[in-house]
Amino acid sequence: MSPYSILIRGGKSVVVNLFFFRRFLSYLAGQAILSVLIFICVPVR
Repeated sequence: MSPYSILIRGGKSVVVNLFFFRRFLSYLAGQAILSVLIFICVPVR
């Protein structure tokens, strides 16, 4: 294994992790916004 191949593999895994992390964060943000909207709208009715 040359250092370059290790770097390339590490970079790919970091990119994949960032992609899934962003999807996970957007999912969490969507859940939080939904719960806040429900929390605001329910007492109004």
